[in-house]
Amino acid sequence: MKALLPYVHAIEEHVGIWPRSWERWASWCDVCLDGGPSRALREAAPLAHRKALGAFFTGPELGWRAALAVGPPTDHNTVYFDPTCGAGDLLLAAARQLPVARTVAETLSLWGGRLTGCDLSPVFIRATRARLALLAMRRCGAHEPLAPEMLSDLLPGVTVGDALRCRDRYAAADKIMMNPPFRAIGVPPSCEWSTGRINSAALFTETAIFNSRDGIRIAAILPDVLRAGSRYRRWRRMVAGNAIVNDIMTHGAFDSHADIDVFLLRLTVSKGRNVPTNDEWTNKDNLCGSNTVAGHFAVRVGAVVPHRHSEAGPEYPYIHARSLPPWQTVVKIAETRRFAGTVFAPPFVAVRRTSGPRDRSRATASIVLGRRAVAVENHVVVCLPVDGSIERCQGLLARLQCGKTDAWLNRRIRCRHLTTSAVAEIPWWDEP
Repeated sequence: MKALLPYVHAIEEHVGIWPRSWERWASWCDVCLDGGPSRALREAAPLAHRKALGAFFTGPELGWRAALAVGPPTDHNTVYFDPTCGAGDLLLAAARQLPVARTVAETLSLWGGRLTGCDLSPVFIRATRARLALLAMRRCGAHEPLAPEMLSDLLPGVTVGDALRCRDRYAAADKIMMNPPFRAIGVPPSCEWSTGRINSAALFTETAIFNSRDGIRIAAILPDVLRAGSRYRRWRRMVAGNAIVNDIMTHGAFDSHADIDVFLLRLTVSKGRNVPTNDEWTNKDNLCGSNTVAGHFAVRVGAVVPHRHSEAGPEYPYIHARSLPPWQTVVKIAETRRFAGTVFAPPFVAVRRTSGPRDRSRATASIVLGRRAVAVENHVVVCLPVDGSIERCQGLLARLQCGKTDAWLNRRIRCRHLTTSAVAEIPWWDEP
């Protein structure tokens, strides 16, 4: 990521010079160690470019939570590995738990045998090494100028590399911390739990599990869709079958500049020794039958994919997320389209799928009435009352509007799209 190169030069300058003012130098270093690269990258590279590369740095708070999740060093030889180290936030968190030596160079040499990481970007690797040097200087309480070219020798385990290919690096580690890219990628031929395109973080996690030694602890910062999305159910079963799931900690927004929710997954590798249990990753209540929406409605997703389906077949009234007035009853549908797929007979409740924890309402809905079957866009969840009554639809609308449903969904699913399983599992509150 060349956009960050001027900032990396500035970090290396602060490593390699005698400062005129210790106070000014120390203040700059503290900013750099506390999220400085993230701010610099946001200023230097547009959001679309950062998304395409998956370049979002962890930050000090999440980094420290991950370090606590894998636990302190077990002995003086404990090796940490971050397979997608970025600018080094997770390795900095690990380094804060390591001892220091008499000098900065000796400290980095000591850390160099215990802090390992890789990243595809040479610029990010330079940033990681330089920030570790700054941390060593701050912790030693002394400035000892080091030429940037010395850092590769002092920190030989922090190198350019592909986390999906450097399999021996996992086997050499005792504790693994990772914040992998979240971008969409094609499924490799060897994948047994999905097809098409997936979130790359799922593949990075699988790679870490299968290439680590049994008993190794892994802390992974992952997008919430892996925890709660229905299409990742088989991935979750794969994880649970090859590792002990020690903890699943929801975190909320990745940071104030990235509109994606994440969770921290803590694992102990145990390949092939576990029997996957039911999907217990979603913090859902122990409810069933008439106590949930599924006890009163058949929950489906709209079948029309506008950019994929041609206008062929019978003509139907047509609804989509933008045409539905929130919390109202729709009797007359203005739009029509031809469609040869599945349509739905009113009455039913239409719920907008696009939804996030920072929205005012998590399950914004409308009641759809009429005598003709309706074609529904795939960004809408359709709830068909089992008893076919309008009264049941009105009951669901009232329950979706209440604050208890918003709070429940914020525990259940924090990604940007509601799933049919999440809607089906919403409790049927006695008092909406």
